[in-house]
Amino acid sequence: MREKYQKLQKFMNKTPRQVTTLTLSFDQIEVLIGAQLPKSAGRYRQWWANQRDNQRRPQARAWMRAGFKVDKVDLLSGLVTFSRIAGLFT
Repeated sequence: MREKYQKLQKFMNKTPRQVTTLTLSFDQIEVLIGAQLPKSAGRYRQWWANQRDNQRRPQARAWMRAGFKVDKVDLLSGLVTFSRIAGLFT
């Protein structure tokens, strides 16, 4: 996995277990990963897809390994909401 998305995974791993949803702005994610998201993240909902076969999708692998999935993406507002899925993707 690319290092930048490992940083997102580490942040999500540190999220207290009682937190079942997590909403982050694209800007907040960029601060976490220390890099800009690709332009496609702000243009295409598919970039945020939850895919089990995520070998070529390091971003999805990061949140799924942390036990989260994407529930909502608001491309206009630049917000993504993750929900916790205990044990499903780990």
